[in-house]
Amino acid sequence: MKKLFYITIITMVLSATAWGMDNTTNTTSIDLSQKISKQDIKKINLAHAYYIYGGNPKRAIALLKPYIDDKKNIKARYIYASALSRYDLNTSLTMLKDLTDEGYPYAMETYGEKKNL
Repeated sequence: MKKLFYITIITMVLSATAWGMDNTTNTTSIDLSQKISKQDIKKINLAHAYYIYGGNPKRAIALLKPYIDDKKNIKARYIYASALSRYDLNTSLTMLKDLTDEGYPYAMETYGEKKNL
């Protein structure tokens, strides 16, 4: 029962944080690798829409799988970790911790850490 409660709370926090993410991304964004094409950006944004608006995190995970290997694709990794939290909480938390260590503000907010300037 406790585990279900914690999973529910973390999912709500991740969903609320992902809701406020910036949907406008271009190829010069620091959140994405410079190697990504416009079609890839459209796929990442589509995955974000599937996760947030469509309520289909499995489809979002499938779309983002090719982009999470590149450490420069921060936005894709964050959306992937958020969607993955519903199925594999430990892996999701590990990915969020890595993003927090890199200083990504949404992951830091999810993890509860403040940015040191």
